[in-house]
Amino acid sequence: MKHVVAVLWQTGLLIVAAFAGFVTGMVVPSIRIQRVVSQSATHIRTYDFNWILAVLLVFVVLLAVGAILKRFREVAITATIALVITIAGLALFTQIGIKDVSFS
Repeated sequence: MKHVVAVLWQTGLLIVAAFAGFVTGMVVPSIRIQRVVSQSATHIRTYDFNWILAVLLVFVVLLAVGAILKRFREVAITATIALVITIAGLALFTQIGIKDVSFS
């Protein structure tokens, strides 16, 4: 039961980190990491990677805390499950990171 609670807590933390990374990339354009997915004369679609980097940063911090507390195996399993749930949930069920710009 405590592993389920740990996975839920870490998933929530990673989701908050994803939205914080996405908002940070929008507010501070100089740190925005993006790729143009498609482009036409009147339309550009880009994908921002800031949210993935923020999630991976929090994942590494969780692993470091687990290593410091000498519970690396437990933390590695629960954090990896939370990472997979977060990335799959946000990438498949939302369009976080995708931006459309139309020109007239």
